[in-house]
Amino acid sequence: MAINARIRTMAAEFRGYSQQLQFLMSAGPLTKEILTSVGSGNGTPSPATWTVKRIISVDFARAVIAVGPPESPQATAVIKISRNRDAATNMERERNALRKLRSDPRLIRLLSILPAEVAWGTIGDQKFLVQQALPGTDARNLLDDPTRCARMQTAALDTVALLHAITAQTVTVDRALTARWVDGPLRQILELGSSYPRIARQAQGLERLGAALTGALLGRRMVVALLHGDFFPGNILVTPDGRSVTGLVDWDLSAPDELPVLDAMQLLIGIHLVRARSELGPAVLALLDGGGFTAGEVDSLMFAQSRLGGDGVGFREAVWLTWLRHIASNLTKSAHFSRHRWWVRENVEAVLESLSGAERVA
Repeated sequence: MAINARIRTMAAEFRGYSQQLQFLMSAGPLTKEILTSVGSGNGTPSPATWTVKRIISVDFARAVIAVGPPESPQATAVIKISRNRDAATNMERERNALRKLRSDPRLIRLLSILPAEVAWGTIGDQKFLVQQALPGTDARNLLDDPTRCARMQTAALDTVALLHAITAQTVTVDRALTARWVDGPLRQILELGSSYPRIARQAQGLERLGAALTGALLGRRMVVALLHGDFFPGNILVTPDGRSVTGLVDWDLSAPDELPVLDAMQLLIGIHLVRARSELGPAVLALLDGGGFTAGEVDSLMFAQSRLGGDGVGFREAVWLTWLRHIASNLTKSAHFSRHRWWVRENVEAVLESLSGAERVA
């Protein structure tokens, strides 16, 4: 099994390198066109002369590249280029989310870590979004150093706790909320059953899971807040020592009136996924089986939840809700995921096999 997992990882890395090479060869000139179009009347010093500093990521949906003046070692801006219609929609969703965040006077303390938009437009059939580059290092670079990783984890949880505290309100969980948190994601997963028989066979298990989660949430007085929604280490920029967060990026999955604990859960799971070079499914199975997190990580999760008061979410409930939101978000973001048999097998089918005990979510 370990060898097979390593082979799959190597294949994924090869595809990533292949996509980067394809971008450099075929879409590289697009960068120059975008920079030239940005140059008129926005006060930016000669963006038409900027060069690519590094490719942040390239996948089937979008390319993200850092650019800046040729004489500077640092990036001045980040360009996101859509490679399909879904990616363009997600980029526009992020623009709208950031506009709301930056215009909310309550969030003034967070403005310095939010990406500011420089330009938005279309070249050919591809949308692009240019944002100011934020300082700091990718939090994933600190995960191999226990001391710096611990500092980063604390700083990240403190920062997102501020976002949650500012936007928090206490509500009585009603059917509208459980429909959004539970019923909607379950429906999306069930729809996969038309293409994946293993999922179709778990319809009753999914129904039990939905009933158990709804029963555990309905009628409780809980704190809801604005969720980042993709609080993964790769979306967090920090100082090299890990003590401070300098940037939070990729806000396309943010949403109001969500359970704050899901951001904390996603961060802790994300740290494990990067270290293990694994998918979400195996991590969720380990957590549901009572493993996966250290005692200290569980304490951090519970502390993050207790800060805001209200009724808490049980650990297993939080695991299931994080899984549901992640799967549903990916299926919504791109049709690619519903066609990606390996992704479905690792992250959906494998988890569904544990549903025989799903009624014990608390």
